[in-house]
Amino acid sequence: MTDTSEDSTALVAPSPSGPAPLVISSSLESSVPGELLLVGASGQVMTRRERIYYQLKRSMLLGAVAGMLAAYGSTITHSLFGALVAPVMFLLLISFRLRNGARIRGVAALLGAQRDAEAMAEIDALSRQRLDGRERIALDHMRGHVAWRLGRRQEALAAFTKVAERTGARGQAWSRTIHYLCQFQRAQLLCIEGRVDEARAIEPDLDRAPAGDYFRLQRHYVRLQIAFASHTSGGMPGDLYDWARSILKTNRFGSGAVLLAWAFADRGDEEMADHMLREAVPRLRDERMAVMMPELSAWFLEACARRGVNPEGAEASDASDRSG
Repeated sequence: MTDTSEDSTALVAPSPSGPAPLVISSSLESSVPGELLLVGASGQVMTRRERIYYQLKRSMLLGAVAGMLAAYGSTITHSLFGALVAPVMFLLLISFRLRNGARIRGVAALLGAQRDAEAMAEIDALSRQRLDGRERIALDHMRGHVAWRLGRRQEALAAFTKVAERTGARGQAWSRTIHYLCQFQRAQLLCIEGRVDEARAIEPDLDRAPAGDYFRLQRHYVRLQIAFASHTSGGMPGDLYDWARSILKTNRFGSGAVLLAWAFADRGDEEMADHMLREAVPRLRDERMAVMMPELSAWFLEACARRGVNPEGAEASDASDRSG
């Protein structure tokens, strides 16, 4: 999810199953399953302070535009009526856009709550509405995520590809951010579909992405997925311990821990493979690895059985103890 229109860190989407709170994490390391991450132009997860600053700047801009329109209307008509008509029309247009924005954030809330069938139904309904370009892009981006979680990988790949092609690495900050988010997802999906050469072809574009913490983690994911799909870790960096530490500092990204367990096992480092496998289990709570990454899931279950690891309930150290 990108930093385009968030107005609150606790938004509610109406649903037959009850409201779904949209909870936004304040950092990559502190995020827990069920929270969404807002990624800024630098590829870094936005802090609460950054989100508040963005919201205030946006509100000030809207107020300034309304004020200029009032002054313009007053000058043209020399009346109070003229001073009011232009900003009122402007604010009505903004209100219409905000209603769309609220529904789109509602989809994100459903996605965060893992109510994927409801989220896809709302995406389909919104897709039939009149949306501006940015809203359409945001909706297609979420369609990719929901379709992937539902196991509809071809639909997800098509959605991410569509958005990546409509945005670009040279556009505005928001456009660049969502472009790279989709490219990272495309590369992973191509690996899962066995289209490794196509995933490798995207890597030069990914190398140009900003170096924020979330994009850095996604680079690791892509290289690990390419290695796993190629059945060899030979093309990986010699030292994977920094990558392991970046995962272990978080409370999630269990599939990344599984990929690292596979890479360590492929290199014969059984101690680290066992450690990463056990650390993966509690981080997999919000991931549907069996649906989203079936081959990796099969390897994980086989490795757990072979090493005596309970795939449903391994314990891991607190995140506060993982930085060492």
